[in-house]
Amino acid sequence: MIRSRLCVLAENVVQDVQTNTISIFGIVEEMIAQGFPLFIPKVAFFVLWERELTDPSRYDAEFSVTLNEQRLHTVPVTMDFRDGRRHRSIVALQGIMIPQPGQLTFSLRIQDVAEATYIFPVTAPQSTITIQ
Repeated sequence: MIRSRLCVLAENVVQDVQTNTISIFGIVEEMIAQGFPLFIPKVAFFVLWERELTDPSRYDAEFSVTLNEQRLHTVPVTMDFRDGRRHRSIVALQGIMIPQPGQLTFSLRIQDVAEATYIFPVTAPQSTITIQ
């Protein structure tokens, strides 16, 4: 059975070629926009998957970004565990437009097998008007 061990959205995810370690920079917990539409210039979605060795080693998956259940972006992803038990999925986006406030969901889904999701709010700051 495949399962997600870790799922995070960040400004950047880097895999070191020499040590094979992962570094995650600027984890996103929420976004407060100054206005809409909001342009996010760069984000990376990271999932650490784990499988049983009896599970298939290769899967076709779908990465998607939704806002309040409206799909903003979708791309196919191929996952190959090779002979290992773990797989690291890194999906980097070089810009995405968020049209309005709401719940933003990043998801990597292997149909009928497993799904990793990261959900957080996108809000506008509270405006205050002072009358004197």
